[in-house]
Amino acid sequence: MFNSKPDRCKTLYQIFQRGLSISMDQPCMGYRPTPDAPYFWLTYSEVAQNADNVSSGLIHRGVKKAEFIGISSHNSHEWSTLSIACDSQGFILCPLYDTLGEDAVKFCLNQTELTILFVSEKTINTYIGYLPTSPHIKTIVKIGSDVTDEEKEKAGEHGVTVMTYKDLYAEGEANPVPHNPPQPDDIATICYTSGTTGLPKGAMLSNGAMASTTYAVSIILNETSFVPEDVNISYLPASHVFERELQVTIKLTPAFVFTPIQSSTFSVQETQKG
Repeated sequence: MFNSKPDRCKTLYQIFQRGLSISMDQPCMGYRPTPDAPYFWLTYSEVAQNADNVSSGLIHRGVKKAEFIGISSHNSHEWSTLSIACDSQGFILCPLYDTLGEDAVKFCLNQTELTILFVSEKTINTYIGYLPTSPHIKTIVKIGSDVTDEEKEKAGEHGVTVMTYKDLYAEGEANPVPHNPPQPDDIATICYTSGTTGLPKGAMLSNGAMASTTYAVSIILNETSFVPEDVNISYLPASHVFERELQVTIKLTPAFVFTPIQSSTFSVQETQKG
């Protein structure tokens, strides 16, 4: 993986910046625009610019450093890009997943007091239904298709704006903001337990903790034949901290990150850069 021991990066922001600096602009992230389409690859510089536009869009929407950003969606390049965007501004990413259940999700939304939430086409109506008991939410960002009139109307009844990921991206592109990266002790993410024994417990993971794990894994893998041309298949849910740590480690190398649209069904030929 490395010719020598990697630099000791102390935050997730530093890790991606290291990968970007040594990548020679190789492919960073691949995805299929539709389930039957060939894979489309984004280079490290393209992913970096996309993340900058998303983070700038969030700041334009009023999000401040150390505030929570929620997401409920299947794995996608937008999910991974949002994670990098949060790392560049010190936002705290809060993944929400289907198996939490309604009561647990409502608890998480209110405990974090998050004001902006990213959702997929499949989850948007569920979260609009939570708005009566989630007064802090001000903006819902829909990943995928355009926002429907019905979605706008139902969310608007609670004073909530619904916009597409593309619209947020465009706002950030038009209003760029410099990076404001976190410190090692700053919280990077909060991962909620399933709440099987009561209300969910939020495990707060600092940038330093996640970076240390990445550094340790990179040393363990240093003796392998893992090279930048290898492709990581992203099949664990992105809300799972192991999947997120794996993607961070891959970006330290750097190597490709493979993000399927909705499933892990693939062929070896499809994952190769075409």
